[in-house]
Amino acid sequence: MSTSEKRTEQRAVIKFCAMSGMTPTDTWKFLNQKEGVHNCSRTLVFDWHKRFREGQTEITDSARSGRPGNDQRLIQDVKDVIAKDRRKSIDYIPPGFVIELLLTDENKATRVDASREFLRRCDRDGERFLRRIITTDETWVNFYVPESKRESMVWKRPSSPPPQEGENMQAGKESYVVRGDLTNAIRKKRAGCDVENFIFHQDNAPAHRADETLLTIDFLGYERLRHPPYSPDLAPLDFCVFPRLKADLRGRSFDTEDEIKYAVRSAIRSYTPEWYADIYRKWVQRHSKCIEHNGDYFEKA
Repeated sequence: MSTSEKRTEQRAVIKFCAMSGMTPTDTWKFLNQKEGVHNCSRTLVFDWHKRFREGQTEITDSARSGRPGNDQRLIQDVKDVIAKDRRKSIDYIPPGFVIELLLTDENKATRVDASREFLRRCDRDGERFLRRIITTDETWVNFYVPESKRESMVWKRPSSPPPQEGENMQAGKESYVVRGDLTNAIRKKRAGCDVENFIFHQDNAPAHRADETLLTIDFLGYERLRHPPYSPDLAPLDFCVFPRLKADLRGRSFDTEDEIKYAVRSAIRSYTPEWYADIYRKWVQRHSKCIEHNGDYFEKA
């Protein structure tokens, strides 16, 4: 029996139990009473039991828009550009040329709708709306990232010896979560502020969409700001903060996780309030650009 067939059979049993009046716990015990037959997780049983009790009749997954598709014509166009000049970098390929057509019509419509909603609130509440937003994300920081060729270029005399190439180093990784104890951090930085009045923004990474994450945000009393899928160009940390942070850390070597954390915190604290405020202004401009381009990816705002 294939995985798909087994999943369908499990849901059929869960539906029967739910319609028979059995509780989620009893349904789970019933499914797992004989090892290897209908074994499935408690979370799955409770989720589907709730769906059937609320009126769902289908035992198959709902249709999804899926990831943006690959356009074969576009792929060939990119190959043609590279074939003409194999030294051409991504920076010199026309902006949006590579990824513009990979978004589905549904993806683009969702991006436009989210941008219009964002701008409506900006028009209505102005700076007050932007000041309420807390945006957060995670990124990877390597123990060592070598400088690029361009960054490591230096002026030489004709008689100077050729530059020595450094040894390749395997970069270890540590995950650095920008968001920590958020509520306490806000109270420390903004004494007397109404924490429950803030709006929480993050992208659509799986960890951010997890039920536990969303319930925690709701429990803290934050409003959740809508973010369209496949839109790193509309996430301030992705389009501005992380690129600068990683550029500042490139070429530096760290021996311990504590050294990485100290370097990251020092860099973030060195950026001026005016620089951070300008990011929010660029964020507004990017939402306008998104609408102008009918949801397609666009050039830098």
